[in-house]
Amino acid sequence: MFLSLWILYTCKGIDQSKEIAKSWKVVDIRMVNMDSMATSNQDQYISVTPPATIIYQFNADGTYTIDHAKQIDQGTWLISKDQKALLLTSSENPADNASFVIEHFESYKMVISTDISGVKEFITLEAMD
Repeated sequence: MFLSLWILYTCKGIDQSKEIAKSWKVVDIRMVNMDSMATSNQDQYISVTPPATIIYQFNADGTYTIDHAKQIDQGTWLISKDQKALLLTSSENPADNASFVIEHFESYKMVISTDISGVKEFITLEAMD
């Protein structure tokens, strides 16, 4: 009986809307390697070191702050009901609104992706708390 309850609990998954409420640091950005489109023997994605520290702070009240080299964006965040999308609505600039696909989520690591002007970008974040 205990084993069945444990399996049911672990298979249910993480409630991302609760687990995301913390500080996250961008540790890696991967984007399509445009050179790989010409030749098949190169990596499809290249890793880009963020030019400055980027911190995402998601608060339990549904607000967020992004600090990118002291350039601040604030607004509200929402995780879709199916927990596959992270939606950011900026209160600073509507052009900063963003929609991310949640590719991977653990309480200490998250990979999100977005499509910017037809180029897929993967962002890896690690929990700071």
